[in-house]
Amino acid sequence: MEAWAATSGEPRYIRLISKGLGRRGQPVVRLEVQALDPRIITQPLIDGSYAMISMSGTLVPIEAYRDVIGLPADIVTAQYPSPFHEENVLALVVRGVTTKETYRGPEMYKKLAERIAEVADAVPANVGVFTASYEVLEGLLGAGPADLIKKPLLVEEREMRSSKNDRLIRDFKSHANRGGAVLLGVQGGRNSEGGDFPGNQMNAVIVIGIPYGRPTKRTKTMIDYYESQFPDKGMFYGYYLPAHRRMCQAAGRAHRLVTDKAAVIFMDWRVATAFVKRSLPSWLRNRLEVVGDERGQLSRRLRAFFG
Repeated sequence: MEAWAATSGEPRYIRLISKGLGRRGQPVVRLEVQALDPRIITQPLIDGSYAMISMSGTLVPIEAYRDVIGLPADIVTAQYPSPFHEENVLALVVRGVTTKETYRGPEMYKKLAERIAEVADAVPANVGVFTASYEVLEGLLGAGPADLIKKPLLVEEREMRSSKNDRLIRDFKSHANRGGAVLLGVQGGRNSEGGDFPGNQMNAVIVIGIPYGRPTKRTKTMIDYYESQFPDKGMFYGYYLPAHRRMCQAAGRAHRLVTDKAAVIFMDWRVATAFVKRSLPSWLRNRLEVVGDERGQLSRRLRAFFG
C-alpha cells in the first residue's frame, strides 16, 4: 500500500487491480505496482560510473538497448563473431506452424505436438520446449503429446513453487545420459531464462510461438509510455522487442559451453520474416534455415546434424 501511494501520479509506474486465482484455486484480488522504465534503476548506476561494459547475447538491436537502459548516445558499440563452431549450431524455422491467435485451435495444437514428437525421436538426449504462454502450453497438453512422445514428458506448472520446480529440473537433467526426456515450459519463465542446460542436458530447444502480450490495459500503457519517451518507437520498444528478447533467451538455453552441440527449432513461421529475424542474435540469425511443412523433413535434418 505504501508503494501504491508513493507512485500516485508518477507516469513511470502503472498501478493495477486485477482478479485471479490463488495457489489453491480460490479467487483473489491483487494490487500491483509495475515499473514501466528500467532507467529508474539503471540511470543512477550509469551516472555514478566512470565506465561501463554491457554485454549479452540478446542485446540486438543495440540501439534499442542503449535507449531503454539510458546509456548515452555516443557509446561505443561492437558485435563479435559467435564463439560456437558452425558444426555445433543448427537453427531451424518450421513452416506451417504458428501460435498466432487466428490460427490457434485443436488442429494446430495437434500439428505442434506431432512436430515435438518428431524432434524428440531424432535427438539423442534431452529436449526443452518453451511455449509463448501458459495458454499455449495448456492447448498443447490438450493435444495429447504424451501419447506421441516416446521420452518422459515433464511439465512446468503455472504458479509452481520453487522447491517443486527444482525437483522437476533435477529429474529432467538426470535423463541426460539415460535416453533423454522432454521438458515443457514457457518463454519468460524461470527455466527459459534462468536455467542452464549444457551438454546432453539439452540437445535441442524448441521455441513455440512468439510471446506477444494480449491487448490489455497493462500492454497499452507500456506502449503509450515508450511512445512518449521515444517517438515512433513505442510499439517496437514496448511490445515487440520484449517478446523477441524472451524468445531469444529461451533459444539460448542449450548453448552454454563453447563445446555444446545443439539444435534450436523455432516452431512459428513468423520467425523467418525480416521483422522478427532482425531481433535474433547473429549466431542464430546467420544460420537460420527454413524447413518445409512435410512430415519427416524436420527429423531428417536433425539426424543429419547429430550424425
